[in-house]
Amino acid sequence: MRCVEIAIDEVCADLAQLHGLWEQVTDGGRYEIGRLGFAPLTRIISHRATIIHITDSDDPLDWIIQSFTSDFNSLANHSFVGQRFGDIPDANYTGLIAPSLRATRELGEPMAHFVDGVLNDQRVVYEELTLPLYQDGVIEKLVTVSRES
Repeated sequence: MRCVEIAIDEVCADLAQLHGLWEQVTDGGRYEIGRLGFAPLTRIISHRATIIHITDSDDPLDWIIQSFTSDFNSLANHSFVGQRFGDIPDANYTGLIAPSLRATRELGEPMAHFVDGVLNDQRVVYEELTLPLYQDGVIEKLVTVSRES
C-alpha cells in the first residue's frame, strides 16, 4: 500500500479542473471560510469528497469528519459524519492517508497524492486533492476530493 505526493499539475484532468476552480475562488490559493463561506465550494465538492475538521490534536485520526460522500463500494453505504477520521473501519487505510492530511495542514497549501491501497479488503487506486480551509488565519478544515486513476 502506498500514498505518495504528486505535483498538482500532474493530477488527472478532473482534479486539475477542480484545482482551477479552487484558484478562481481563492485569493492566491488561500480559502478563508469567514469571508468566502461555503457556497463557492459547492462546485468543487463532489460525489467523492470529505470535509475534515481539524481538532486540537496533531493526529489526523482524531480529526472529525464533517461531510462524507463516497463511491468506494466498501464505504458507499456508510456515513462517518460526526466521527473521527480514525473511526473509518480500516485502520491500515486511515493510517496510510493520515500523513497526507497532516502534510497538507503543515504546508498550508493544496496537495495532491496518488493512493494505491486496500480498503475493507478491496483494492483502491485513485488520485486525491486535499485543500486547506482557513478560519481567522488558521487552517480549520481540509477538503479532500478524489478520482479513480
